[in-house]
Amino acid sequence: MEKIEAELKRWLPDNLSGSMVGSLPSSLQASERSTWAEKLFPGVAKKVSAESINILLEPLKDVLSRGGKRWRPLLMTLVCESLGGGDASVPLSPLVEFTHNASLIHDDIEDDSDERRGKPAVHKIYGVDSAINAGSFYYFLSTCCIENLQDDISKVHVYKLWTECSRRLHLGQSMDINWHRNFSIVPKIEEYYLMCGMKTGSLARLAAELGSYAAGAPPETAQKLGEAAEKLGIGFQILDDVKNLTTGIPGKKRGDDVVEGKKSLPDLLYLHNYPEKLKIID
Repeated sequence: MEKIEAELKRWLPDNLSGSMVGSLPSSLQASERSTWAEKLFPGVAKKVSAESINILLEPLKDVLSRGGKRWRPLLMTLVCESLGGGDASVPLSPLVEFTHNASLIHDDIEDDSDERRGKPAVHKIYGVDSAINAGSFYYFLSTCCIENLQDDISKVHVYKLWTECSRRLHLGQSMDINWHRNFSIVPKIEEYYLMCGMKTGSLARLAAELGSYAAGAPPETAQKLGEAAEKLGIGFQILDDVKNLTTGIPGKKRGDDVVEGKKSLPDLLYLHNYPEKLKIID
């Protein structure tokens, strides 16, 4: 976990102030301090004010500093280690964790959520405009670590895995949005599993596949572990749904899924068993 956190902070340091190039945190090695900003903003880093860049990065640092389970990059590293790759996948940690955080920022805007990880949601603090922009940038920032891979074949393969995952994640979110917009829609349980497999399971699948690839495992191994991880993601979402209605999830309001019109598994099981309870509100 310490290695994962260090890798995340290498691409999104805690303290940024003054000139992006001249005042980078001392925690970064000297060679990295001189090139970090240019890696993110080649050709323009020295010309843009620190204020403008901080408006972009502050929401991202805020979300990262709030912690989180980090189970996706941890899953990736454990898969890699179990297949004999050691910690070779650790440098790819931003690809799964930053992408996850990006989806959280946008998800909270779409649901108009009040809280995230015990604090006001990012858009409540920084404004919807900055939150949308920063959340989008988080997706792009996550791919910076790919450039550190040794060969072009690896880069192409990892980009392919990530873009496929990102497309599936957004399609799953689209299904969720469609359902909570329309009270008359009661998805089948199988549809719910499909939605969760894309919205939550896609990143888990990506983590397992990246861990396999970094360890040099054959494609069939990566596929099997990816499929298993996707089911793990579905299970994680089901537990999240249940906790939301029962004990509550730390950092969020208990029952906010119901308030937001989400069609979680407990809701669907109830409505399928008692269809007469469904009331359409015009």
